[in-house]
Amino acid sequence: MAIRVAACQTDVKLGKIKENARLVERCIKVAADNGASLILFSECCLTGFSIESRQEAESIALSSDNKYFQRFASLCDKLDVYVIVGFIEKEGDKLYNSAALLGPQAFKAIQHKVHRSFVGIDRFVEKGDIPFAVYELPFGKIGFYISYDHNFPESARVLALDGAELICVLTNWSEISKPIALALSKVRAFENDVFVACADRVGLERGIRYVGLTHITDHFGNCVAQAGEFDEDIIFADVELYLADDKKIIFDVDESVDVFGDRRPELYHRIVE
Repeated sequence: MAIRVAACQTDVKLGKIKENARLVERCIKVAADNGASLILFSECCLTGFSIESRQEAESIALSSDNKYFQRFASLCDKLDVYVIVGFIEKEGDKLYNSAALLGPQAFKAIQHKVHRSFVGIDRFVEKGDIPFAVYELPFGKIGFYISYDHNFPESARVLALDGAELICVLTNWSEISKPIALALSKVRAFENDVFVACADRVGLERGIRYVGLTHITDHFGNCVAQAGEFDEDIIFADVELYLADDKKIIFDVDESVDVFGDRRPELYHRIVE
């Protein structure tokens, strides 16, 4: 059975958490009204990304039990949806670039950005210390990670090996990333035989333009839904996640490839050195 995935492309306002949270709530309601079961937002969509100092980051960072998540969780209960949102997280004296998966009955999972770039908030946060994980939701098995993690094929491969049918990516792609914005997802989908949903943002933040191009691919790497470069939008795709469970691709009666069965891990030692 197909489930509907929504990816929300918003114009995030740096440091204006209340305003960003209201926009997230509106998008959740619109997406749910249009039949979405899973609703994805961009990296740091609650807080903004282009932070200039540790002090500034600490002033807008949120704990994982913040009041906004409580409101989103209430909506998840009421609308029977799951939501993934990005934020700057404060955990004790540490900061993380984080994403939260929220759902009905107080379901919550946190993922820290594993691969830290030297851009924006990433200059002031810890390296992610939570292993990539797959969550079995009522409609399928999903994993999620953040922006620069998408550049590393190992991120998607680990999730796929653990059974993920859909990989969700929260990102903030500036213009310099435009050439690879769609290409990365298509390749990750095809090489792992998984669906990929990627939520980016639009607008300007401290002179940086974000390119949008929020998109959803099928498990062969075909783009089945895509937003534009400049406007806020919510895109939808109806996907049959179980199709990602069979890793064998049949070309003809006697020709096929097995995405995982054909691997040679005994020869890959160099990758993890």
